[in-house]
Amino acid sequence: MVPSGRSVRVYARRFWWQLRRSITPVVPTTITFDLDQIHHDFSAGGTISMPSSHTFSCPVCGFGRLSEPAYDSSGCPSFEICPSCGTEFGYHDATKSHAELRRLWLDAGAPWRSQTTPSPHDWDALRQLHAAGLKGFEKG
Repeated sequence: MVPSGRSVRVYARRFWWQLRRSITPVVPTTITFDLDQIHHDFSAGGTISMPSSHTFSCPVCGFGRLSEPAYDSSGCPSFEICPSCGTEFGYHDATKSHAELRRLWLDAGAPWRSQTTPSPHDWDALRQLHAAGLKGFEKG
């Protein structure tokens, strides 16, 4: 099976994470791409990605629309950045716990961190934390 879209990104992230942790990475012997299909997809104005209706929650702020889990089943981080609290999984949480990052975000006023992804209509950080069942905040 030829890796494509999300599976290539996940594999690349795992490879990089293993390399960063000085673990001997598993290097593929060959990678094959259908260049004609890729050219067709880009020419048609599309993007190459794996469509998914699954969403995941941020373990720091409870934002429920992440495209990948913070960590996969092997413990490799996604390196995705949560648009709500700004945590990059595998970077910010490498030296601080999720509870510490949550407290820092709340102490800063719990702002919407993304400058490219707009916050959902009527977004409220405390409501989001409460709905996710996360601890470490007081409402009101």
